[in-house]
Amino acid sequence: MPPASPVPNVQVTLNGLQMVFVGPESKSCVVGVLRDAPAGHDFEIEIRQADENGNFRPFAHLSQNDINSRLTLEVSDASQTGVTRRKMEAPFDRRQGPTVENRDSFRWVLDFESEIYQQPIGANPEGFASLLTVNAGELLTRRISDNQLIMKPPHGDEEILGQVATETGIDIVLDTPQSKAIFKNGSETIFEADSKSSFLITFKRSCSMNETGTDADSFYTAVGDLIPDEEKIRFSATSLTPLFADWESSLGQPGVEAVPPNTPDARCLNGGMSISSP
Repeated sequence: MPPASPVPNVQVTLNGLQMVFVGPESKSCVVGVLRDAPAGHDFEIEIRQADENGNFRPFAHLSQNDINSRLTLEVSDASQTGVTRRKMEAPFDRRQGPTVENRDSFRWVLDFESEIYQQPIGANPEGFASLLTVNAGELLTRRISDNQLIMKPPHGDEEILGQVATETGIDIVLDTPQSKAIFKNGSETIFEADSKSSFLITFKRSCSMNETGTDADSFYTAVGDLIPDEEKIRFSATSLTPLFADWESSLGQPGVEAVPPNTPDARCLNGGMSISSP
Protein backbone atom coordinates (compact mmCIF):
# COMPACT_ATOMS: atom_id res chain seq x y z
CA MET A 1 0.00 0.00 0.00
CA PRO A 2 1.47 3.43 -0.90
CA PRO A 3 2.06 5.92 1.92
CA ALA A 4 -0.73 8.36 2.69
CA SER A 5 1.72 11.29 2.81
CA PRO A 6 4.38 12.03 0.15
CA VAL A 7 6.69 13.81 2.59
CA PRO A 8 9.56 11.49 3.60
CA ASN A 9 10.65 11.44 7.24
CA VAL A 10 13.87 9.61 6.44
CA GLN A 11 15.82 10.28 3.25
CA VAL A 12 18.78 8.06 2.44
CA THR A 13 21.28 9.15 -0.22
CA LEU A 14 23.86 6.76 -1.68
CA ASN A 15 26.80 8.61 -3.17
CA GLY A 16 29.39 6.90 -5.37
CA LEU A 17 30.53 3.30 -5.65
CA GLN A 18 27.67 1.36 -4.09
CA MET A 19 25.54 -1.51 -5.37
CA VAL A 20 21.77 -1.67 -4.82
CA PHE A 21 20.33 -5.19 -4.73
CA VAL A 22 16.62 -5.00 -5.55
CA GLY A 23 14.35 -6.61 -8.10
CA PRO A 24 10.75 -6.19 -9.24
CA GLU A 25 9.46 -8.64 -6.62
CA SER A 26 11.78 -7.66 -3.74
CA LYS A 27 10.24 -7.03 -0.33
CA SER A 28 13.41 -5.30 0.89
CA CYS A 29 16.61 -3.96 -0.62
CA VAL A 30 20.26 -4.38 0.30
CA VAL A 31 22.90 -1.76 -0.38
CA GLY A 32 26.50 -2.92 -0.63
CA VAL A 33 29.29 -0.38 -0.13
CA LEU A 34 32.38 -1.55 -2.01
CA ARG A 35 35.26 -2.69 0.18
CA ASP A 36 38.03 -2.29 -2.39
CA ALA A 37 37.37 1.12 -3.89
CA PRO A 38 40.09 3.17 -5.59
CA ALA A 39 42.14 5.61 -3.52
CA GLY A 40 40.26 8.82 -2.75
CA HIS A 41 36.89 7.13 -2.28
CA ASP A 42 36.52 7.44 1.48
CA PHE A 43 33.62 5.64 3.15
CA GLU A 44 31.63 7.63 5.69
CA ILE A 45 28.06 8.12 6.83
CA GLU A 46 26.69 11.56 7.67
CA ILE A 47 23.38 11.99 9.48
CA ARG A 48 21.47 15.24 9.93
CA GLN A 49 18.23 15.89 11.78
CA ALA A 50 15.74 18.71 11.30
CA ASP A 51 15.24 21.04 14.23
CA GLU A 52 11.94 22.62 15.27
CA ASN A 53 12.32 25.21 12.49
CA GLY A 54 12.94 22.59 9.82
CA ASN A 55 16.65 23.34 9.50
CA PHE A 56 18.88 20.28 9.23
CA ARG A 57 21.67 20.09 11.80
CA PRO A 58 24.51 17.56 12.21
CA PHE A 59 23.35 14.57 14.24
CA ALA A 60 26.07 11.92 13.81
CA HIS A 61 29.10 11.13 11.70
CA LEU A 62 30.52 7.65 11.20
CA SER A 63 33.94 7.14 9.62
CA GLN A 64 34.95 3.88 8.00
CA ASN A 65 36.49 2.44 11.17
CA ASP A 66 33.23 3.10 13.05
CA ILE A 67 30.94 1.40 10.53
CA ASN A 68 29.81 -2.17 11.13
CA SER A 69 29.67 -4.71 8.31
CA ARG A 70 25.91 -5.03 8.86
CA LEU A 71 23.57 -2.04 8.97
CA THR A 72 19.78 -1.99 9.13
CA LEU A 73 17.04 0.57 8.61
CA GLU A 74 13.94 -1.13 9.99
CA VAL A 75 10.54 0.47 9.33
CA SER A 76 7.42 -0.53 11.26
CA ASP A 77 3.74 0.47 11.36
CA ALA A 78 3.87 2.63 8.22
CA SER A 79 1.36 2.46 5.35
CA GLN A 80 4.04 1.29 2.94
CA THR A 81 5.34 -2.19 3.49
CA GLY A 82 8.20 -3.42 1.34
CA VAL A 83 10.16 -1.43 -1.21
CA THR A 84 9.17 0.14 -4.53
CA ARG A 85 11.19 1.55 -7.42
CA ARG A 86 10.09 4.93 -8.71
CA LYS A 87 8.85 5.37 -12.30
CA MET A 88 10.14 2.08 -13.67
CA GLU A 89 7.70 2.34 -16.58
CA ALA A 90 8.80 5.86 -17.55
CA PRO A 91 10.36 6.13 -21.02
CA PHE A 92 14.02 7.10 -20.88
CA ASP A 93 17.11 7.23 -23.07
CA ARG A 94 20.56 7.18 -21.49
CA ARG A 95 22.17 8.91 -24.46
CA GLN A 96 19.55 11.64 -24.69
CA GLY A 97 19.72 12.34 -20.96
CA PRO A 98 17.05 13.05 -18.35
CA THR A 99 13.78 14.89 -18.78
CA VAL A 100 11.62 16.60 -16.20
CA GLU A 101 9.37 13.54 -16.18
CA ASN A 102 12.01 10.84 -15.72
CA ARG A 103 15.01 12.38 -13.97
CA ASP A 104 14.12 10.76 -10.61
CA SER A 105 13.27 7.35 -12.11
CA PHE A 106 15.15 4.43 -10.56
CA ARG A 107 15.89 3.26 -14.11
CA TRP A 108 18.96 5.54 -14.19
CA VAL A 109 20.61 3.13 -11.73
CA LEU A 110 22.59 0.85 -14.04
CA ASP A 111 21.45 -2.76 -13.57
CA PHE A 112 24.46 -4.96 -14.24
CA GLU A 113 22.27 -8.05 -14.64
CA SER A 114 19.17 -7.04 -16.57
CA GLU A 115 20.69 -4.22 -18.61
CA ILE A 116 24.31 -5.20 -19.27
CA TYR A 117 24.64 -8.99 -19.10
CA GLN A 118 20.96 -10.10 -19.29
CA GLN A 119 21.72 -12.89 -16.82
CA PRO A 120 22.67 -13.44 -13.17
CA ILE A 121 26.32 -12.56 -12.58
CA GLY A 122 26.65 -13.43 -8.87
CA ALA A 123 27.76 -11.47 -5.81
CA ASN A 124 30.27 -11.98 -3.02
CA PRO A 125 29.26 -10.40 0.31
CA GLU A 126 32.92 -10.31 1.38
CA GLY A 127 33.50 -7.77 -1.39
CA PHE A 128 31.50 -5.16 0.49
CA ALA A 129 32.72 -3.18 3.49
CA SER A 130 29.13 -2.89 4.72
CA LEU A 131 25.69 -4.15 3.76
CA LEU A 132 22.65 -2.01 4.57
CA THR A 133 19.23 -3.72 4.64
CA VAL A 134 16.11 -1.55 4.28
CA ASN A 135 12.69 -3.19 4.64
CA ALA A 136 10.44 -0.36 3.37
CA GLY A 137 10.69 2.76 1.23
CA GLU A 138 10.78 4.08 -2.32
CA LEU A 139 13.98 3.89 -4.34
CA LEU A 140 14.73 6.70 -6.78
CA THR A 141 17.52 8.57 -8.52
CA ARG A 142 18.75 11.75 -6.88
CA ARG A 143 21.58 12.69 -9.25
CA ILE A 144 22.69 11.70 -12.74
CA SER A 145 26.18 11.88 -14.24
CA ASP A 146 27.05 14.89 -16.36
CA ASN A 147 29.11 12.73 -18.70
CA GLN A 148 28.39 9.38 -20.36
CA LEU A 149 29.52 5.90 -19.40
CA ILE A 150 31.45 3.92 -22.00
CA MET A 151 31.29 0.11 -22.13
CA LYS A 152 34.39 -1.72 -23.29
CA PRO A 153 33.39 -5.29 -24.25
CA PRO A 154 36.07 -8.00 -24.45
CA HIS A 155 35.28 -8.48 -28.12
CA GLY A 156 34.31 -5.61 -30.35
CA ASP A 157 34.35 -1.83 -30.20
CA GLU A 158 33.68 0.50 -27.30
CA GLU A 159 30.09 1.69 -26.98
CA ILE A 160 28.71 4.81 -25.34
CA LEU A 161 26.02 3.60 -22.97
CA GLY A 162 24.97 7.03 -21.74
CA GLN A 163 24.25 8.79 -18.47
CA VAL A 164 23.90 6.88 -15.22
CA ALA A 165 22.85 7.51 -11.63
CA THR A 166 25.63 8.67 -9.33
CA GLU A 167 23.34 9.26 -6.33
CA THR A 168 20.45 6.97 -5.44
CA GLY A 169 17.81 7.73 -2.84
CA ILE A 170 15.55 5.78 -0.53
CA ASP A 171 12.61 7.81 0.78
CA ILE A 172 10.74 6.56 3.83
CA VAL A 173 7.39 8.00 4.93
CA LEU A 174 6.27 7.48 8.54
CA ASP A 175 2.62 8.39 8.23
CA THR A 176 0.93 7.00 11.34
CA PRO A 177 1.43 7.94 14.99
CA GLN A 178 2.86 4.46 15.58
CA SER A 179 5.31 4.56 12.64
CA LYS A 180 9.00 4.14 13.42
CA ALA A 181 12.26 3.79 11.53
CA ILE A 182 15.27 2.54 13.47
CA PHE A 183 18.76 2.85 12.02
CA LYS A 184 21.30 0.47 13.50
CA ASN A 185 25.05 0.18 13.05
CA GLY A 186 25.47 -3.47 13.93
CA SER A 187 23.61 -3.81 17.24
CA GLU A 188 23.99 -0.12 18.11
CA THR A 189 20.93 2.10 17.55
CA ILE A 190 22.02 5.37 15.93
CA PHE A 191 18.57 6.95 15.78
CA GLU A 192 14.86 6.16 16.01
CA ALA A 193 12.61 8.28 13.81
CA ASP A 194 8.86 8.76 14.16
CA SER A 195 6.14 10.58 12.24
CA LYS A 196 7.33 13.94 13.59
CA SER A 197 11.00 13.38 12.73
CA SER A 198 13.06 14.33 9.69
CA PHE A 199 16.45 12.70 9.10
CA LEU A 200 18.89 12.81 6.21
CA ILE A 201 21.40 9.95 5.91
CA THR A 202 24.20 10.12 3.34
CA PHE A 203 26.36 7.09 2.56
CA LYS A 204 29.49 8.36 0.86
CA ARG A 205 31.93 6.39 -1.24
CA SER A 206 33.10 9.71 -2.61
CA CYS A 207 34.72 10.18 -6.00
CA SER A 208 38.12 11.84 -6.26
CA MET A 209 37.19 13.29 -9.67
CA ASN A 210 40.09 11.57 -11.43
CA GLU A 211 39.04 11.64 -15.08
CA THR A 212 41.59 9.03 -16.12
CA GLY A 213 40.40 6.29 -13.76
CA THR A 214 38.35 3.18 -14.36
CA ASP A 215 36.52 3.37 -11.03
CA ALA A 216 33.43 1.41 -12.14
CA ASP A 217 35.59 -1.66 -12.81
CA SER A 218 35.98 -1.90 -9.02
CA PHE A 219 32.49 -3.42 -8.82
CA TYR A 220 34.00 -6.66 -10.08
CA THR A 221 35.75 -7.08 -6.72
CA ALA A 222 32.29 -7.81 -5.28
CA VAL A 223 30.07 -8.94 -8.16
CA GLY A 224 30.48 -10.89 -11.38
CA ASP A 225 32.02 -14.10 -10.09
CA LEU A 226 29.77 -16.06 -12.51
CA ILE A 227 31.36 -14.27 -15.47
CA PRO A 228 34.89 -15.30 -16.57
CA ASP A 229 37.36 -12.42 -16.28
CA GLU A 230 38.06 -12.51 -19.99
CA GLU A 231 34.33 -11.99 -20.71
CA LYS A 232 33.74 -9.07 -18.37
CA ILE A 233 32.73 -5.71 -19.76
CA ARG A 234 34.98 -2.87 -18.60
CA PHE A 235 34.10 0.79 -18.24
CA SER A 236 35.37 4.29 -18.89
CA ALA A 237 33.57 7.57 -19.55
CA THR A 238 33.49 10.60 -21.78
CA SER A 239 35.27 13.70 -20.54
CA LEU A 240 33.63 16.08 -18.18
CA THR A 241 33.35 19.68 -19.34
CA PRO A 242 35.86 21.71 -17.30
CA LEU A 243 34.69 24.68 -15.32
CA PHE A 244 36.45 28.02 -15.69
CA ALA A 245 37.25 30.65 -13.08
CA ASP A 246 38.28 34.26 -13.55
CA TRP A 247 41.70 35.07 -12.19
CA GLU A 248 44.43 37.70 -12.39
CA SER A 249 47.85 36.64 -13.57
CA SER A 250 51.04 37.56 -11.75
CA LEU A 251 51.33 40.48 -14.15
CA GLY A 252 47.97 41.79 -13.07
CA GLN A 253 46.27 40.87 -16.33
CA PRO A 254 42.87 39.22 -16.20
CA GLY A 255 42.64 35.74 -17.59
CA VAL A 256 40.73 32.50 -17.45
CA GLU A 257 41.85 29.36 -15.67
CA ALA A 258 40.41 25.88 -15.94
CA VAL A 259 39.46 24.29 -12.62
CA PRO A 260 38.50 20.66 -11.89
CA PRO A 261 34.84 19.93 -12.66
CA ASN A 262 32.74 19.66 -9.51
CA THR A 263 30.17 17.45 -11.19
CA PRO A 264 29.17 13.80 -10.87
CA ASP A 265 31.32 11.47 -12.98
CA ALA A 266 29.80 8.38 -14.62
CA ARG A 267 32.80 6.35 -13.44
CA CYS A 268 31.53 6.73 -9.87
CA LEU A 269 28.10 5.33 -10.62
CA ASN A 270 25.63 3.56 -8.38
CA GLY A 271 25.17 0.01 -9.65
CA GLY A 272 22.13 -2.23 -9.47
CA MET A 273 21.59 -5.99 -9.26
CA SER A 274 18.04 -7.24 -9.87
CA ILE A 275 18.60 -11.02 -9.74
CA SER A 276 21.54 -11.99 -7.52
CA SER A 277 21.74 -11.23 -3.80
CA PRO A 278 24.82 -10.66 -1.65
